[in-house]
Amino acid sequence: MAESLDFDIVGARSVIKEWRDSWYCYWDKSYGVPSDESNFVFRPPLEMSRCGVVRTKNDTWEESEVEENVAASISSVIDLLEIAKEGGTYADLIGRGDESAGRWMPIAIQWTDDDGDLTPDSFLKKLGAHQELRDCIHEWSFSDDVEDDDEDDEEDDKLEFIKTHLKPFFAEHDSFIFFCCGDGKLNPVPCFAVAKLCSGLVAGFVGGVVYT
Repeated sequence: MAESLDFDIVGARSVIKEWRDSWYCYWDKSYGVPSDESNFVFRPPLEMSRCGVVRTKNDTWEESEVEENVAASISSVIDLLEIAKEGGTYADLIGRGDESAGRWMPIAIQWTDDDGDLTPDSFLKKLGAHQELRDCIHEWSFSDDVEDDDEDDEEDDKLEFIKTHLKPFFAEHDSFIFFCCGDGKLNPVPCFAVAKLCSGLVAGFVGGVVYT
């Protein structure tokens, strides 16, 4: 299984690329891509691997053999998203009031004892998130999403991934965190649904939503 996971870094795409060169910064009052290099989303920027998994530049996946249990856990995240995409147009959309069409992407991060307990802030620190994002964390819960709205079938479709796939997938992981950061500080707003799936690995889903 590990052989099929190619973690070599390739060109960024989707929201991972937007957070580099076409995002909107509000905290510096520029309301566009800031010219001051001290304002950023993630530093170093998040990277895309050849197998489609988002990673950090500092992770060493490609330099060492990926352990079988780690590879299996990452593959389960990829497989879950692929299964969800078979559900139709809205299957992998983030929803939650998103004014764009933000979609979940798989993410895998190496996690050591030095990184401490998995919390939204420790995770953002590991990703190199700007302090403005770390100071503006909004934790979500599945209960925010499971209420049916018979008058909005489209929004209900957008929640299908969360209700049918995300919730049961993470149910057995006590370390699960589900949150966005930087609402009102930037667009797109980073969103995460991740957990410690096994020793040495935090993995799950990342995406970006637009709020105005």
